[in-house]
Amino acid sequence: RYVTTANEKSFNNELGVPLTLVNASPDTEVTIVEMGARGDGHIADLCAIAQPTVAIVTSIELAHSEFMGGLDDIARAKGELVEALPTHGVALLNADNERVAAMAQRTAARTVTFGLSGGDVHATNIVVEDDLRVRFELHSEWGTASIRLGVRGVHHVGNALAAAALALLWDVPMDDVVDGLEQAALSPWRMELHVSRAGVRVLNDAYNAGPASMEAALRAVAQLPTAHHHAVLGPMAELGDQSAAAHAHVAAVASELGVRLIAFGTDGYGSSAAQTVTTIDDALAALGDLGAQDSVLVKGSRIAGLERLAAALLTD
Repeated sequence: RYVTTANEKSFNNELGVPLTLVNASPDTEVTIVEMGARGDGHIADLCAIAQPTVAIVTSIELAHSEFMGGLDDIARAKGELVEALPTHGVALLNADNERVAAMAQRTAARTVTFGLSGGDVHATNIVVEDDLRVRFELHSEWGTASIRLGVRGVHHVGNALAAAALALLWDVPMDDVVDGLEQAALSPWRMELHVSRAGVRVLNDAYNAGPASMEAALRAVAQLPTAHHHAVLGPMAELGDQSAAAHAHVAAVASELGVRLIAFGTDGYGSSAAQTVTTIDDALAALGDLGAQDSVLVKGSRIAGLERLAAALLTD
């Protein structure tokens, strides 16, 4: 419906955002700009450059907390986005996250909410299929629809609702919204599900990692229809004082779900890890002989480079 331009990869800082704007084609009607921050004032500065009329805030989770502090600090920094909106703008806010929902008080712009538990645009009857694709019913003032999301993982339903909310607000027909969500795709190394020649299901989510995405990925691999679930997890970087507790929490989630945890390049997961390894070959050895009743999650911060392990699992 619209000609769009968006950031490439993670070009979301003081260099990437201007590059995104400058490289937009002359016929661009909508520019989608992800904005990153490592402290107060960063998003405000990016807003001064991009001058957004729509803000989408999906979540407040621990990320870059080495630089940004705790959840309240992160919320304060991210809220600069809604504060920058003009009065004729729109803030799309996740009703499931209390810190995000509270941002409605920080803007004079119109607010539209989305969420799994409620909101102006919300989902019901969520079903996760064997390949981790998700079916759900979308409800809104613009109508309802049945959707089979193109990307994997129930944690992406909220993102889909945010996209749908904006599209419907801008008069995109519901049929087009459904088609767009069902054909949606993620960038490489994000919730990719492949099956090896031996029948092993490999969930490659190796692009990056934080506490929330780690837990979501663990819950996803645990839903795969195999008898045995494994996870090779690298470190979660830039968590500062929150690092020890965050790694311990992820280890506890793996234990709760019955996922065998192999730590890669970190001892942060403690005794919950069946083994701790430092090389791809050692990780392969720790996993042992795998077959059709095994599924493996591969995930860590960018410094781990665990996409190499995913590739090795699929070539063996």
